[in-house]
Amino acid sequence: MNRSGHDVMACASGLDALDLSTMKTMLDASVDSIMVIDRCGIILAYNQAVLRDFGYAGEELLGRNVSMLMPQPYRGQHDGYLDNYLRTGERKIIGIGREVTGQRKNGSQFPLHLSVGEFGSGEERYFFGICHDISEHHALAERIMHMATYDGLTGCINRQQLVARLDHVARTREQAAVLFIDLDEFKAVNDNHGHHVGDRLLEQVVARLRGELGDGDLLGRMGGDEFIACLLQGGGMAQARRTASAMVRSLEAPFQILDTTVMVGASIGISLFPEHGRNAEELISHADLAMYHIKESRTRHTPDDSQSEESAHVYVFDHRLRERSAHRHALLTRLRQAIAGDGLELYYQPQFNLATLRPCGLEALLRWNDGTHGMVMPGDFIPLAYRHGLMPALNNWVLRRACSDASRLVAAGLLDVPVAVNVSAHSINDLYFIQRVADALRDSGLPPRLLELEITEDMAVDFSPQALRNIGALREMGVALVMDDYGVGFSSLIHLRRLNFSKLKLDRSFIMALPMSGEDASIVRTTLALGHELNLPIVAEGIETRQQLDFLAQHGCQMGQGYWYAWPMPMEELQAWLPEHAGRAEPAPAA
Repeated sequence: MNRSGHDVMACASGLDALDLSTMKTMLDASVDSIMVIDRCGIILAYNQAVLRDFGYAGEELLGRNVSMLMPQPYRGQHDGYLDNYLRTGERKIIGIGREVTGQRKNGSQFPLHLSVGEFGSGEERYFFGICHDISEHHALAERIMHMATYDGLTGCINRQQLVARLDHVARTREQAAVLFIDLDEFKAVNDNHGHHVGDRLLEQVVARLRGELGDGDLLGRMGGDEFIACLLQGGGMAQARRTASAMVRSLEAPFQILDTTVMVGASIGISLFPEHGRNAEELISHADLAMYHIKESRTRHTPDDSQSEESAHVYVFDHRLRERSAHRHALLTRLRQAIAGDGLELYYQPQFNLATLRPCGLEALLRWNDGTHGMVMPGDFIPLAYRHGLMPALNNWVLRRACSDASRLVAAGLLDVPVAVNVSAHSINDLYFIQRVADALRDSGLPPRLLELEITEDMAVDFSPQALRNIGALREMGVALVMDDYGVGFSSLIHLRRLNFSKLKLDRSFIMALPMSGEDASIVRTTLALGHELNLPIVAEGIETRQQLDFLAQHGCQMGQGYWYAWPMPMEELQAWLPEHAGRAEPAPAA
């Protein structure tokens, strides 16, 4: 509704006693938009904030109906609200305040909080409105909602939202599939190249995974390098397997992150609704069990025959896994108790000089006698310790016990040779590993020259910067570094030179068929020649026969280890075994 200038002055005649210029000065002091209208809805006064917020010039507002600042349908309803209030006194906004939508001159809309008050001058009634732009508040609320719903790095829905949506799916759909996706070798990327590369890698991984999903399917991040895909398009087990296999294939191509090329794979477990669970918790848990099973099977090189047609990276849940999970949980509980209660023990297998048959070293081997459950071998509990974060405690326990036992042997005059301790990838990358080694040596009194740390060949291929710093510090301390399982990994001569190993341990797989296997014999001869040229002692693992011993000695192998010479034995048996061999023990070289 528009009014002529005469009409405006007539409506505002009751304000003549007020100094309108003074009012405008007062209004301009406010950062919020403030307007004064009459009973007809005509704008009589405004402050500068109105011009800023709504984008109009002053002459475009004065004398116009305030509804021009509202979008439809509110614009057409405003005068009716005002007339109804003047007739009935029914308050819908006056004196109450509420969130409304404003409309700028350019047609854009924005949220604002409107408070309306009323005042009178003579017989006239006037209204003033205070408008506070809450666009930033809305944007912040949207950001908070987005953060509460989506993963900030990858844009996937987060765990909480995924569970909620999956529960909704279970209530409203007849079938669905859940894929639990765990990235392989992602930790190595973070350790070796830094978290900034790891973060960019996750973004690219998610883009590839999404490319294998259908419209309406969900992808959520559970945390770290674990994701959940929920397939909603039907197709049952066959479609779930096809999608999972396609996801695995999508990750096969290298990723280019900044100036770095990296590779990761994936292990995927599948659960189906309703066959494997009727709510989010059950479906996710069962898919996780299937994922863990396939990852563990691949680690142990024991592919499951029942799914031989499937990729070695994909497994569909079956209810037998629940029994295995219960067994694994019970084993984990007892392992925690064994670590805390000193329920573990070390066995020691002597190494010997092939020429003199005199002891020249010991290897510490972790064992766990699980009471009534019997002896548990490392292959059964070490993977469990890795998965559940127990390796730091295990590594530290082995290191301290081995140093203490070796120091006792030296003090008793039984043996003065190095003790070798296997080191996990976690330890060699640990910022505090050097301090733990120093503490173990100090507390036991064992000289650094009598400690050797064994790392596998695969670990040496791609050491992180922290691992290289740790290796340098160990060298400065006088602790020797030994490459274990040489020949079964993918290392090269550059690693032997760069890491300055003190020994190589030739893997037992090359020894067991000697001297009959011509291929193994060639590998052994070549390795021994390499060690001779590099002035690097070779320890042959797994010597079980005199024929193997003679072949190795004939071709210049200096040291060996295996059942032919001595079985691994606990400390008490070792102490009883040593006296009859003490006269032929070789002292360790001076530091």
